[in-house]
Amino acid sequence: MKLPIATNRTVGAKILELFSAHKGEFLLVIATQIAVAVAAVVTPWIIGRSFDALAGGAEAAVIRTYVAVIAASVLVNVVANWFADFRSRVLGQKVFHELRVQLVEAVMHLPLSTVEAAGTGDLLGRTTSDINRVEFIIRQGVSRIMVLTFQVIVTVVAAFLVEWRVGFVVVLSFVPMYFVVRKYLRRTIAVYLAASALNAEVSGDITETVEQSATVDSLAMSEVRVSRTSVLLREYWDNERYSSLMRALLVVSLLAVLYAPMVISILWGAWLVGLGYVTVGAVISVTLYAQQLRVPLDELAWWFDELQFAAVALARIFGVAEVAPDRNVGDDVPASAAVSVEGVSFSYRDGHPVLRDVSLEVAPGERLAIVGPSGAGKSTLGRLIAAVNPPDAGSIRVGGVEVTSLPEAL
Repeated sequence: MKLPIATNRTVGAKILELFSAHKGEFLLVIATQIAVAVAAVVTPWIIGRSFDALAGGAEAAVIRTYVAVIAASVLVNVVANWFADFRSRVLGQKVFHELRVQLVEAVMHLPLSTVEAAGTGDLLGRTTSDINRVEFIIRQGVSRIMVLTFQVIVTVVAAFLVEWRVGFVVVLSFVPMYFVVRKYLRRTIAVYLAASALNAEVSGDITETVEQSATVDSLAMSEVRVSRTSVLLREYWDNERYSSLMRALLVVSLLAVLYAPMVISILWGAWLVGLGYVTVGAVISVTLYAQQLRVPLDELAWWFDELQFAAVALARIFGVAEVAPDRNVGDDVPASAAVSVEGVSFSYRDGHPVLRDVSLEVAPGERLAIVGPSGAGKSTLGRLIAAVNPPDAGSIRVGGVEVTSLPEAL
């Protein structure tokens, strides 16, 4: 039995809920990111204007003004970028803190039966490697993704405003990137989900072997445990090799997609200049925009890869809270320490009963020894009395109150 995996809709709703709690800070971050993006597109536009101005015989004062505007835009870009990154990281810290608190709360309220059935590896993986992956994307990735996204949007708009006849060709030449990334995501999402699960299994397998090393040695199970760990590591290696191959193919594909727009804008722009439809300065500006788009789009593709890891990790983290409780806690308080077991039956697997119609009474202060061969159900009966598992049939009461209605803390 594994802990559940949250759906994409649930993950999206939970993330939106986390960021909505800091709406004011989120809007401030967006505003500063827009300022960064706008400042970044000023320089290529001014460079193009300066070429046209020189071609038209502009005076030196005009060129000095253009240089001053470029210097001012660079300064604004540096300051706004620093402030935007700072506020994004502060926001990321707060969101991650709330996410971690929610995870701890969900783990603390997991039914003991579910925890034991799922094994330590699954829960350990969700609370360590998965949370670490999410920490990286929230603290650093959110800031960078927002900056890069606004840079792309503003740069595309600027390319159209400067000269749409060259700008639309540049934008169209970036369209194949969508299909490249889409194909990559379809091939790797399941791989990343499997990687997280395998990582959890490896961690759990090693942890259980170390913690129960005395039992492993006494039963001469060393070879069995080593063999099992080796199989899991081999599966993990095969999974990582496939995902690395996919990433390599993505990088090669993006090289062609990202450099093509610059070449196309130069060739197409030169042809339009020859026909007298556009100016040399406009072509230079749009070409610079095409070159400027290459960096954020290339980095965005890398962040999309990280987002896949984070999305899988978030689905596993939010899935912890989807475990249904195994009891309905009531308000009744046991009147005494008397234990009453009536007609209890239980099985871990359907068709393989461990206990059949067991009844007993233990008065307060009385001591009862339960003996029998290994596998007779002694520990299972203790688990039922402790309410770790609910019985399939019958009832168990402590002080006249059903144990399944008592909180686990009791």
